[in-house]
Amino acid sequence: MNEKWGSYVDELAEKLENQNINMKGYQFTLLQVIVFAGAIVQLIASLLPMISVEIFGYSASANFFEGDGFIALGLVIATCVCVYLNKRPIAMGIAIANACLIVYDCFLGGAETYGLVKLSIGGYLLILTALVIVAACVISFMHHKNK
Repeated sequence: MNEKWGSYVDELAEKLENQNINMKGYQFTLLQVIVFAGAIVQLIASLLPMISVEIFGYSASANFFEGDGFIALGLVIATCVCVYLNKRPIAMGIAIANACLIVYDCFLGGAETYGLVKLSIGGYLLILTALVIVAACVISFMHHKNK
């Protein structure tokens, strides 16, 4: 990695991991809170319409739980547990698997529909949330690997 980018990642990771937040006697780093909030947003996004189909004047939509939503929810919960226990490589791997599942379902899952399936707000929010969770896990992993 470029030396300049490496110093930016280390600086960002230091800021995110050195800021502690106390909630009812429990202490969390800001990086952990970002991953936990991402899990909550993923749950909400899974309930929103992920894809929509319009054909011959009729339209229908489906949320993520009608597909692989429960698997992805299990993956993001496992990521949160690993982040809380400071198992950084495992958390990063699970977060990447979760992001791959979401991207597959959002983009490649409707590949044989000849453009009839359109991504809705839930799909966009799922992709954004998965990327934020992966970025947080990668930043934490890279920072602790360099120590």
